[in-house]
Amino acid sequence: MPHCTVRYNVRLVPKAIDGRAMDAVGIFYEERAPDLLGEPGNLLHRRLVTFSGAAGYALRDMVTRGNDWKMDVLGRIDPLKWDS
Repeated sequence: MPHCTVRYNVRLVPKAIDGRAMDAVGIFYEERAPDLLGEPGNLLHRRLVTFSGAAGYALRDMVTRGNDWKMDVLGRIDPLKWDS
């Protein structure tokens, strides 16, 4: 299945009442169905790869291990294009 690597603004919200939310840029691997012109179309599957910045993988591990954080995926930063 064709795929894209796409950056999105995300908001990381801790489930603890006294925790502070963080804004970050998430890098996602997406499988998409081609549209009628062969361009990326409907989203089939999205998986978080990492977050941008030097602490990207550490932040990903913090968010994905356990059940302490909620991630809201906000606006896409890059246009959709197939990975080469």
